[in-house]
Amino acid sequence: MRSPDHPELTFVQAEKYGRGRPNGAPLWIVVHDMEAGEHSDRAENTANYFATLPDGRVVSSHYCADDNSVIQCVRLGDVAWTVGNTAGNYRGINWEFAGFARQTREQWLDDFGLAMFRQAAPWIRADAEKYGIPLKRCSVDDLKARRKGITSHNDLRLAYGGTTHTDPGPNFPWDVFMQIIQEDDVSAQDVWKYDPGDVNSGVRNRPFARDAKTNVTVQARYALEQAWENSYYARAAAEATLKAVAGGSAADILEAIEVEGEKTRAAITERVAAATPAIVEAVRAAVDGDIDEEVLGVAVARALAAELAD
Repeated sequence: MRSPDHPELTFVQAEKYGRGRPNGAPLWIVVHDMEAGEHSDRAENTANYFATLPDGRVVSSHYCADDNSVIQCVRLGDVAWTVGNTAGNYRGINWEFAGFARQTREQWLDDFGLAMFRQAAPWIRADAEKYGIPLKRCSVDDLKARRKGITSHNDLRLAYGGTTHTDPGPNFPWDVFMQIIQEDDVSAQDVWKYDPGDVNSGVRNRPFARDAKTNVTVQARYALEQAWENSYYARAAAEATLKAVAGGSAADILEAIEVEGEKTRAAITERVAAATPAIVEAVRAAVDGDIDEEVLGVAVARALAAELAD
């Protein structure tokens, strides 16, 4: 069955819902998570659950989303039973996204998550335009004042009570999500973590990049991970990260790693030449030829140890 609100979407009528909008038109677009894993049939499975409710619960939502589909389950002119308080149910357009409230930011921003947000974005924009809902995130005070916008199950809990749910959780990437629904789509720098005060912050705090629009970003991510894991490339990693934060493309990031890495290797070679002539040839061979990371690391470590001992 096709959606009566958006004919392009599949409609699977939820069993439990409220007819009409007795308290007025929607004020908010509400983000929930399904407390279910990332699978490409998750939207369909959750919609079927709302249609049958085999466990006897009284629950529904307007939309279910995964990485390749959006299913509508309740008409926009009807109330979905999903928030746990009257304000959220009666005045919300409720969205269920595949995932868990416990997820990390990186887990939300994997390929599946970004694709899922992009699946939902055009329908969120269409509904927001229909009901005059601005594409901005509401504060709890905004919700209490009945100001329109984008919100979450947790914020409606804080504003009105009636539920213990805290989804979509503290690590939901609101900045990236809002960018996508505002049609200002993300690039690599939007999902990086970087400590500008510590270029040697190490593996645990290294930056991560992901851009589902291009495969080259996977290469950039791998290259930068390798750079941050090897202290000899800390400068290259720092420079590449700054490129990303400043808005650089994946190609810019790769170039920064290469250029700064070459500078670092050249500087090391110069120091080695002055301090330990006996191993200059080995280091230059590692630098100037096809780079073997293990060989280069051992040679540089020996060279620097000799220089420091001098």
